Amino acid sequence: MTYGTFLFLTNLKSVYEAKQDHRVDFWKTWIGVQHATTHSNELQPSGSKVLSVKESSPASIAGVRPEDIILKVNSETISSYSDLEATIHKHRIGDQVTLTIWRAGDTLQLPCNIAPYPIPYSA
Repeated sequence: MTYGTFLFLTNLKSVYEAKQDHRVDFWKTWIGVQHATTHSNELQPSGSKVLSVKESSPASIAGVRPEDIILKVNSETISSYSDLEATIHKHRIGDQVTLTIWRAGDTLQLPCNIAPYPIPYSA
């Protein structure tokens, strides 16, 4: 919710100051995970923890599992929910990224495709 509020306010500022509405650019891409910010402790690193993976999504095909913590997308460090969302949305549909995942003490690198967001925006 916080990330959506941030996008709304950023867009509102753009509308008022530059007369440009960027809503059509929101949520164009996804990998198919529900996730949440997780903070480091003695058991895990900080990043974005995968809560669920949509069946047949790019993340599912890549091998991402619930409880995985996404640490990086390509070379960009992921420290929060917002980081992951913003990083995924920088990419185009069809791009392939490398997800650095922490899974129960192991660090894995998984290639993952970027797909179109499943619900199209309509003005």
